Formats: sequence, C-alpha cells, structure tokens
Amino acid sequence: MRVAIAIPTLNEEENIGELIDSINATNYAEKEIWVIDDGSEDRTIEIAKSKGARVLENFPGRRGPAFGWNKVAKLTEAEIICPLGADFRVYDKDFFVKCLKEFEDEKVVSVFTSYRTIQDTLLEKVVTQKEGISIEPRFIRKKIFLAVGGFPEI
Repeated sequence: MRVAIAIPTLNEEENIGELIDSINATNYAEKEIWVIDDGSEDRTIEIAKSKGARVLENFPGRRGPAFGWNKVAKLTEAEIICPLGADFRVYDKDFFVKCLKEFEDEKVVSVFTSYRTIQDTLLEKVVTQKEGISIEPRFIRKKIFLAVGGFPEI
C-alpha cells in the first residue's frame, strides 16, 4: 500500500532535513515524500530536493498547510495520505509499517497516532503533557479524504 507523505513548509531549513532523514530511515518502502513550499526565503527547497523529496512551490506563496496537504492528495496515486508538519520526526523505524497495517481492514478510514512535541511552547506542553494524540488524522484513505473535500483552506 503506497503512502504519500505531505509536508507543507515555510522557511523550514532547520527542520526539513531531519524530518526527511527520519522518514527515509524507516522500514517502509512504499512511500513518497512531497514538500509543498509556501514561499520560503531560506534553503528549505534545496535541502528537500537534496534528500529526494518531490518539491512543489506555491505561486503565489502563503497559501497555508491545508493547501499543501490537499494539493498532494489531488496529485498522488498513493492510496493513503499522511499529512505532517516540518517539525515532526519519526523515531520508530516501524512507524509506517504499524500504522499502515491497520488499513488491511477495509473499514478503516483513518489512523490517529500519539506524538511527542519538539515545540517548547507552553501551549504544546499543556496540550501534550509529554505525549498527546494528534488532532487530525495522521493517515487517511485518499478516496475518503477527497470525498469530504480535504482540509479546509483558511
């Protein structure tokens, strides 16, 4: 089962390389990494390309993360969409294997995961208290995602 990992970016040169490296270090082969850049003025695009990601540049920029996630869903042929943020990291080499195994059951539409934040804001600490649950699906069937109109673009 193929998964499209969609990562919207805006000036994420400090994060994007580590995220892509962490994804590439996993044991799941059927993945494609998409970076949808929103007008970065740093080395985000250069780093993403050097790590093997497919890079799309928004023109005009500043369209927001939902635009990027939705764009990948429309372009990919993968069955599963994995919307991430550039500040995510994948620490479990079997993360994709474990999560995507759930889709063997045709009734499964999406998978939510726990996470630990690398953000050091008070809000993140209060919300996650070390480990929280994602507030949006971490994996979702593309056909369902498109049928409901994707994420609202605000």
